[in-house]
Amino acid sequence: MSLVSVVIPSAKAPVRPAITSTDPFAPSTTCIGDALGMETVVIVVGTGAKIKSFKIHKTLLCAKVTFFDKMFNGPFSEASTQTASLTDEEVASFKLFLGWLYQDRIPVPPSFAQCGMGEIEQLCRLFALAEKYNVTLLADQTMDFMTAFMKKRCWTLSSVLIGTCYEITHQSSKLRIFACRFHVYQTLHYPSDATGTARVTWSNREMLKVLKNSDDLFADFYGMLRLQAGKSRVDPRYELPCDYHQHGKNEMCPYITAAKKL
Repeated sequence: MSLVSVVIPSAKAPVRPAITSTDPFAPSTTCIGDALGMETVVIVVGTGAKIKSFKIHKTLLCAKVTFFDKMFNGPFSEASTQTASLTDEEVASFKLFLGWLYQDRIPVPPSFAQCGMGEIEQLCRLFALAEKYNVTLLADQTMDFMTAFMKKRCWTLSSVLIGTCYEITHQSSKLRIFACRFHVYQTLHYPSDATGTARVTWSNREMLKVLKNSDDLFADFYGMLRLQAGKSRVDPRYELPCDYHQHGKNEMCPYITAAKKL
């Protein structure tokens, strides 16, 4: 009787998946208690009847925003009083900043369920705040969030809000590119005899009024309009996200690089 040898393959250890930042069981890099710290600072936002004070964890704030680190730890009066006043900022957009500071993402407050021009303006002002204080990650996340949010809710920038975008930003701001593209797109997209809301928002009178109030917008609009000659209209919300990021045109997008590493 012949014996048939049966070869039983040796059991292999299961392959352990690599832990990525999206893994809910991945260990955190920092302890929330250590990140917050014990010290707090006070930041007063706005002026007049709309003024509001916020008490914020100093360690977290200074770790994420270099501007505030220098302000509260440098040779300035704010360092001795541990209090700062931001009269140029608005309370609503600063609350969004605080949401990002503590949650690492752009928060969606209850008011955003309606998604009107007021909510879009808050996001524009949040971006301007991030750009002013050189918070690159917040600026990029705000633009990504805003374009996606506007696409989902089918919202555009009004001509008045486009003017506001130019008022609150510097000459080379990425928000100005976004806003001016909308002015060009709506000029070519909506006829002067449009009906409904577009008839009011994008009437010749309203659009000319905004252009007259800003020499920078007029110059950007005219230059961008000429570049559109012979080309199809592109909705600014569907342009490449990197067009609105803080990195240079010829620089690798840091978010694409991060995604490839995962």
